[in-house]
Amino acid sequence: MQFSDSFEFLLLIGVAVFALFVGRYFRTLLTWVSVREPSLEKEILNAMPALLWVQVDNKVIWENEAFSQLQSSVERPVCIQSFDMSEDLVCDGKLCRAVLSVTPDGKKLYFDVSKRKFGNKSFYAALSAKAAVTAESDRARFVQTLSETFAHLSTGMAVFDKERDLSLFNPALAELLEVNPLWLAKKPSLRDFLDRLHDKGALPEPRNFKSWRDQIVEMEKSAEAGAYFDDWHMPNDKVFRVTGRPHPKGAVAFIFEDISRTISAEREYRLEIERLYMALDSLSGGVIIFDSSGTLSFANTYFDNIWKTELSKNLVSPTAVEVAEIWNEKCEPTPVLGEIREFILSVGERANWSGPIKTKSGVSYEMRATVMVGGYSMIAFCPKTPQMMAAQ
Repeated sequence: MQFSDSFEFLLLIGVAVFALFVGRYFRTLLTWVSVREPSLEKEILNAMPALLWVQVDNKVIWENEAFSQLQSSVERPVCIQSFDMSEDLVCDGKLCRAVLSVTPDGKKLYFDVSKRKFGNKSFYAALSAKAAVTAESDRARFVQTLSETFAHLSTGMAVFDKERDLSLFNPALAELLEVNPLWLAKKPSLRDFLDRLHDKGALPEPRNFKSWRDQIVEMEKSAEAGAYFDDWHMPNDKVFRVTGRPHPKGAVAFIFEDISRTISAEREYRLEIERLYMALDSLSGGVIIFDSSGTLSFANTYFDNIWKTELSKNLVSPTAVEVAEIWNEKCEPTPVLGEIREFILSVGERANWSGPIKTKSGVSYEMRATVMVGGYSMIAFCPKTPQMMAAQ
């Protein structure tokens, strides 16, 4: 046999022996490879930033790379019992906030933990909650700052979140509406809040319960659009000006301002004006008043009798220029008429003055121009008696 034939024979014998060996120990070799060669699934689990581990009772039997690094950093064994839970951790339930103390000086790490069960094994996943905790802390400080800022205001403020639950209020709200602050601290809904106000008589009395409910819904929608504005007249004669303003992310803020004194002062002012007009209407002379823009504000009945007008009854107020045309038409020419118009329309310093005028029908009057508060002007026409004309 030639050398080449002998080599080929030996090679065949070797391959046969190797195949026999591999066939007998194939399963062992496969297990050895699968244990020592990382699979794609293992690479993914180790690459995840979340802490992943499996426990049987209090013993960790598997962990990913992130969990191993955590244990190295705290230099002690870590398992689910090492975390302080905000509530009971339920299988297949919502994420639970957990705190892990990592140093003796009190440094803490925050996680959101979930749990799954596979037979007697418990699988845990923990995501870092640092950003959420920081945001919650910033929000709490912001709310506290707002509360301290608005605590000294006399205006009541109530902020309802997107779920329409009371999330922020100031002491003035409880004081103005006479609502127990402890009840407000329980974060009632907007509907419950309005129900409580209605029960205490701190809402306008509706004609019927259904229409009042409709007002609640309408008020909520209007406030979201930034359009709610109303004066609430209470049975106890108080008046609250209520303003609704939209806030970011669906929140709504309501501002309650007690304007009872302002309304009372306005009413008293209007009564004083009415008394003044009544007094002017009883004079035996014509009186007309213009505001600072030169628009008619008041004319008494005697003025209408003199100039044959109905300005005391007009719903549309004429201007000084239009009234001056009436005087020019019915009076003899005189520079006094032009001076009256300039006096009414002047925006500078003015002084009271007087001058004579005479109608085309031959009646003479003493015209008096008087400066009033707020830029108003009063023009009075007093008929000249024979004694007055003789004195002149």
